[in-house]
Amino acid sequence: MRYFNKAMLVASAALCLNLSVFSQNITLKTGSVTVKEAMEQLKKSSGYSFVFSSEDLDTRKHVSISVQNGKIEDAVKQILVGQNGITYQIQNKKIILKKGTGTATAVTSTVKGRVVDANGEPIIGATVKEKGTSNGTITDLDGNFVLETGKGALLDISYIGYRSVEIASSVKPLSVVLKEDTQNLDEVVILAYGTQTKRNVTGSMETVKFDELGDIPAAQFAQKLQGQITGVQINQGTGAPGQGMNIRIRGAASLSTDSSPLYVVDGFPIVGDINNLNPNEIESMTVLKDAAATALYGSRAAFGVVLITTKGAKTGKTNVSFNGYWGVQVVPEKGRPDMMNGTEWAQFRKEHYEDLGQPVPEAFQNPSQYGEGYNWYDTMLRNALIQDYNVSIQSGSEKLQNSTVLGYFNQDGVVLNSDYRRISLRSNTLYQINPKMKVAFNVAPTYTFENRPLSDGAFFGGGGLLANANLTPPILPYQDEDGNMPVSVTTEGVTMNPTPNWVRSIQDTENAYKTLRILANAYFEYEPVKNLILKTSISTDLGYEDRHYFQPSTAGRAFNSEPSALNANLREEDNDYYSYLSETTANYSRNFGDHHIDALLGFTIQKYHAQYGVVSGYNFADDRIQTINAALIKDNPTMDVQEWSMMSYLGRFNYDFKGRYLLGFSIRRDGSSRFGINNRWGNFPAISAGWLVSDEAFMKKFSWVSLLKLRGSYGVIGNNNIGNYTQYNTINITKGGVFGSTVVNGSQVTNLGNPNLGWEKTKQLDLGVDFSFLNSATLL
Repeated sequence: MRYFNKAMLVASAALCLNLSVFSQNITLKTGSVTVKEAMEQLKKSSGYSFVFSSEDLDTRKHVSISVQNGKIEDAVKQILVGQNGITYQIQNKKIILKKGTGTATAVTSTVKGRVVDANGEPIIGATVKEKGTSNGTITDLDGNFVLETGKGALLDISYIGYRSVEIASSVKPLSVVLKEDTQNLDEVVILAYGTQTKRNVTGSMETVKFDELGDIPAAQFAQKLQGQITGVQINQGTGAPGQGMNIRIRGAASLSTDSSPLYVVDGFPIVGDINNLNPNEIESMTVLKDAAATALYGSRAAFGVVLITTKGAKTGKTNVSFNGYWGVQVVPEKGRPDMMNGTEWAQFRKEHYEDLGQPVPEAFQNPSQYGEGYNWYDTMLRNALIQDYNVSIQSGSEKLQNSTVLGYFNQDGVVLNSDYRRISLRSNTLYQINPKMKVAFNVAPTYTFENRPLSDGAFFGGGGLLANANLTPPILPYQDEDGNMPVSVTTEGVTMNPTPNWVRSIQDTENAYKTLRILANAYFEYEPVKNLILKTSISTDLGYEDRHYFQPSTAGRAFNSEPSALNANLREEDNDYYSYLSETTANYSRNFGDHHIDALLGFTIQKYHAQYGVVSGYNFADDRIQTINAALIKDNPTMDVQEWSMMSYLGRFNYDFKGRYLLGFSIRRDGSSRFGINNRWGNFPAISAGWLVSDEAFMKKFSWVSLLKLRGSYGVIGNNNIGNYTQYNTINITKGGVFGSTVVNGSQVTNLGNPNLGWEKTKQLDLGVDFSFLNSATLL
C-alpha cells in the first residue's frame, strides 16, 4: 500500500510540473487560532500545504480567518497578518513562504542531498535553506535537492509536522531523516466546556489519543490506559468478564463515599457505571487532575474528572474500516494457589493425629493410596475465548458529517459458567446549516448480556465458590467413574457431613444480567457576531437492567449444608433509571494585539431518577420452573427510589499576554437537592497562572528545549455524593418540584435528615512544571 500511494503521488505530481499560481474558491472561518492551526485547517479544506522555515514564521501567533467563497490567496494573506517581511508563492498546491528578498551569499559550492521520513519515504516540498540568508530550495518528488551555498554554510531543513534540523553542508553524502514532531505543542485539547492549546493550559491535565492504543486488546477502555497517564492509578478489582477497572487520580480516597472520578462523555456527566462503553467509539480521553482543570464541574470533581470524546467524521473524507481480534484467556500456572495433592493432604492429616498422640483414622493410614487426588480449584477454571469485532464508517462533506461505529464483543470467563457479551452502536452526526449555525445529534445504544457466578468472597458469605474449592479436601471426587457429577460428595472418616459439589454448583446456578443503555445528546451552536459562540444542548442517559438469579436444588453454597429443594431460591431484580442534562453556554474570544482573552458563561440543570425493585422466594418443587409463583415461600417485595436534581451557574476567564504569560479564573455555583434545605448551594472557585519560559529571548540558545512552562493553581473542589437518598418499601411514589422533592402516600417530603447537611469541600494547591525536548534528525 505504501508503494501504491507513492506511485499515485508521483503520477498526480507529474500532471502539474509546470509552476503556476493556482486559485480556487474556498470557504474557511475560524475563531482565534494559532498560525499553525490556521495552516492545518486551510490544508484540510483546500489540499494546499505550506513550506517555510521555522525561523522565519511565528506559528504561535493568534489569527482569525474569515473567507467566504474566496480565493486561496485571501486566506493566506489573513494567516500572514503581522508577519513582517514574509512573502508567499503558490506552486503545485504548495504555499512557499519566504522572508524578504534577502541577499544570497557568494556561491562557492554545490550541495546535493535527499530528505526522507522515518520509513524511508521521500519528503516532497521540504525546505532546504542556507541559514541566515534567503537562499534556499525545496525537495522534488523523490526528496532530492540541489543548492548553491557559501563555503562552510549551515543548512536548515524543515517541513511542517516534522522536527527541523541544522546540518553542515560539508557532510557528504547528505541524506537526512526528519522525525515527526510528536510533541505538537499547539495541538488543541478538550477541557471543561471548551478547548485550548496544550501550550496555554495552566491546569494539570493529560490527554490520550485512542488511535495510538488501537492494537491493545481490551474489553474496557480503562484497561487500555494502564501505564499511560502519570498520577493515575488503574487497577482491576475483579476478574469477572465485562467488569470495569478502579481508577484513582493522584491516589484520591474518601471515608464517606466512592472515590471514582466523574466521567463526562461528549459533555454529559455520567451517573453510575461507565464500563459498558465500547473503547472503539472513543477518539480521545482527557484526565483533569487539579482544581483549576476541574473547577467547572464543581461539587462532583473531588476525585478528578475524565473527559471522553467519541469519534466524529472529518470533512472531505470517507473511510470504512474494520478491526477485530480473537484470543484465548488462560490463568497462568504461576499465579494459581499451590494446592496439596491427595497424597500430601492425607499425609498432613496423618501427621496431625500423630502429633496429637491420637489414633490415625483408617482413611489416613495409607496416604499414597490417593495419588494426585483432585484439584478442585483448577477444575473450576477453563481456557476461555475472547473476541471483539468493530466496523467504523466515517463520511463528511462541508455540510454533513457522520461517524458510525458498530461493535460486537464476546468474552467467556476463565471461571466456569461466566461470560459477557456486548452489542453496541454509536452514530454521531453534525450538520453545518450555514457558516454561523450548526446542529449535532449523537446516539449510542448498548445491549449487554452476562452471567456472573458467585465466585468472589469467602465461603461463609453465601458465595465464594472458588474459596470453597480451595478448602475442599483433594481426596474427595467431584465426579464418579462414569463422569457424572454428584450433588454432594463425602468420604467416611473424612467429612462429617455431605459437602456440596462446588463444580456442579457453579455450573447449575444461574446469575444472569441483561442491560440496555442509551446515551444521546443534541446541541445547537450559533455565532451571532464574530468570536461569540452560543451553544445549547440536551443530553439523556436511559438505562434498564434485569437480573435473574436462581439457585437450584442441586447447588449448594455453604459447607455442612447438603443441597435440597428447601434451599432452592429465586431472586428477580429490576433496575431502571434516567438522567437528563440541559446546558446553555456563551463563549467569547478575541485578540487585542499582544493580548488574548477567552470568556465563558453557562447555566445547567441535571435531573436523576432511579427505581429498583426485588421479588424473591425459595423452596421450589421443580428446578425447571423458575418463576416467583412456583416458590412455596415468597418474601415480601421491596422497592427503592433514588432521585436528585442539580442546578448550576458557571464561568471562566482566561487571559494571556504574547501567548507567554497566562492567567485563568473559573467558578461554578452548584445547588443540589441532596443537601439540607439550609445549605443547598456551594461555590467552587479556582485561579491559575502560567509562564512559558521557553518563549523568552534568553531561552533561544537552548534550542533543544521545545517547551518549559511553570504553572500553579489554587481552588476549591467538592463532593456531593454523600447526601441522603429517598428510600421506601412502597410503590406509591410520585415526584415533583425543582429539586426533586418526593410525595409518599400523600405526604410531601422536601428534606430528609439534617437540614444543615452540606458540601464536602477540599482546598487544593497545585504547582507544576511542563517540559519537553526536541531531538535532532538522524544523519545517514
